[in-house]
Amino acid sequence: MNTNRHPSIHPGGHPSTSDLDHIGRTIDTVGFAAVPAPQLDAVVGYARDHGLRPVATSVLADAAAPTVARVRAFGLVALAVGRDLTRAVPERSAA
Repeated sequence: MNTNRHPSIHPGGHPSTSDLDHIGRTIDTVGFAAVPAPQLDAVVGYARDHGLRPVATSVLADAAAPTVARVRAFGLVALAVGRDLTRAVPERSAA
């Protein structure tokens, strides 16, 4: 299983819920070092741009922060981003 590759986040793009899941699994199984910087930057950028969990976002972005703090921060930020993304998707009207 190649956990280092997940092509759906393009430079300047925003993460999807699938991306958040993939990044979380990579962090859990291999660690932060295995997550390509552009993927983590996309999550951090989206959270900052939308004012989501500013303290946790800062901890997640800080490579010098303790790993346990960054893992917890990722969970909080990913949850907030995922909720924001699902709110942004318009509901289908019942036909």
